[in-house]
Amino acid sequence: MSKAVWRTGLALCGAFLVLFMILFALSGSVSASNRVPGEVSPTSSVNEADIVVHFGNGHMISRHITFTGVISGFRALELTGLDLEVNYDWGFPFVTAIDGVGCPADDSFCGNPAFWGYYSWDGSAWQSYSVGAGSSSISDGAIEGWSWGVTNTLAPVTVEFLAAQAALHWLMSQQQDVGSYGNV
Repeated sequence: MSKAVWRTGLALCGAFLVLFMILFALSGSVSASNRVPGEVSPTSSVNEADIVVHFGNGHMISRHITFTGVISGFRALELTGLDLEVNYDWGFPFVTAIDGVGCPADDSFCGNPAFWGYYSWDGSAWQSYSVGAGSSSISDGAIEGWSWGVTNTLAPVTVEFLAAQAALHWLMSQQQDVGSYGNV
């Protein structure tokens, strides 16, 4: 494949991604403005939440999940599909690593003062939970956060960030093992 064809393909993929993010952001801003975080919609049995994860190195992602009823923050994290290491020695789930960042389950702190902090977004700032992720209650519209470090390193959440992350996650799910999209 020539460099010109390769560059054209990359440019088209980039343009598609930007267009998709803009459309997703516009549609999300309309529905998000009518939804109060934590409010359960009486017309829908399927709930939605966003789980934001900051890996402590400047890399932050989010995953949009759907669920029914009220679930725990730990269950919400499990629904993201991210690779988790969890220690149950204290009788509750203690997250020690997410996608390879952190400590092994059998060595919860591995000589490191850093840990996975668990937070909720109140619409303007991240708030610490007074209970663990296994005991929290997550309902429709929640935005939950996980941060690796000795302090909270989560950046403020915007509708645009969540839309861009959802678009990128969807686009990645469409990519074939050889790197192409569709029947190309």
